[in-house]
Amino acid sequence: MFEELLQLVQQHSQEAVVDNTAIPNEHNQDVMNEAVSSITNGLQSYGQGNADGIMQLFQSQSGVSADHPAVQGISNNFVESITSKFGISGTQAQSIAAAIIPMVMAKFIHKTNDPNDQSFNFQNIIGAFTGGGGGGLSSLLGKFGL
Repeated sequence: MFEELLQLVQQHSQEAVVDNTAIPNEHNQDVMNEAVSSITNGLQSYGQGNADGIMQLFQSQSGVSADHPAVQGISNNFVESITSKFGISGTQAQSIAAAIIPMVMAKFIHKTNDPNDQSFNFQNIIGAFTGGGGGGLSSLLGKFGL
C-alpha cells in the first residue's frame, strides 16, 4: 500500500514539488515522502476510534474535498513538516499541500473503490487506518524507515 501511495504522490506532484523553485532539487523526494507520511499518519489518527468515519471517507462515491476534516488535518501536518524540515515558507508549503494532498486523497480513495484495481485492498486499508488487520500501519512505515 505504501508503495502505491508513493506512486500516486509522485504522479501528482511534478508541478508542485519538482518544478517548484522553492524546493531545492535535493529535497524533492524527501518532500514527496513527507506527503506520504502525512497522509498515512493523518489517516491513522483520523481512523483511531473513528472506524465509521474512515469507512465513510473511503466509501465516498463523490470523492473527498479539501474541506474534509481528515484532508485538512493531513494538509496541516504536511505544511508543518515541510516548513520545519526543509525551510519552505508557510505560504509556499500551503500552496504545495493544496496542490498535492486533496488530489492524492481523491485518487487513493478512487483506487480503493475500483474493483478492477487490485493494488489497494479495502479491507487491509481500513484495518491499517483503524488499528486492526493488514499488519498495521507501523509495520508498513517501518519498512521504509519512516
